[in-house]
Amino acid sequence: MAEKGLFYYGLKTGAWKHWYENGQLKLQEAWRNGYKHGETIAFNYDGSVSQKGSYWNNLKEGVWINYNTKDTVFYAKNQMLEEKPIGFLERTLRKKDSLEKIQIRTNKKLERKKDSLERVRKKESKFIKKRNDSIKRVKKKLNKRLEKQKDSLDRVKKKKNKAIQPKEKKKNNNGFLEKLFKKKD
Repeated sequence: MAEKGLFYYGLKTGAWKHWYENGQLKLQEAWRNGYKHGETIAFNYDGSVSQKGSYWNNLKEGVWINYNTKDTVFYAKNQMLEEKPIGFLERTLRKKDSLEKIQIRTNKKLERKKDSLERVRKKESKFIKKRNDSIKRVKKKLNKRLEKQKDSLDRVKKKKNKAIQPKEKKKNNNGFLEKLFKKKD
């Protein structure tokens, strides 16, 4: 198999052609910056067209026709689609009946209501969470205050108990004044 094309900084660029050993064209494809980009045509060994389609940045895109099986497939970003996609002009120029218009409007309204309900629920849950957090913080502060009050009451009770108990006199109290005024024998 022979092939012919251009390289630009080591990447395939432009039109590339591939041939069978008998000299018939096998494949004609377009490349850009190393990616398949543009129309691709595959040929049979006898020279007839077997497949035709296009690539967009190495992804199959648009209509692909297989002439051998007489099959047409639609691609969007390398994903095969079940039915032909509706183009922009076809969508805008297509007349919609009144029931379809009403259905579209009601669907939009329902979506807006659903979105607004979700936003309200999120706000409500945030509010409840903040409220619960603030309640927890207040409870912690109150518990700390109660513990401090209990500790201070316990300290006061201990001081009162010490004050009520009579002090024992120290034997052999050798204080500074006693030493100073001590009688000499």
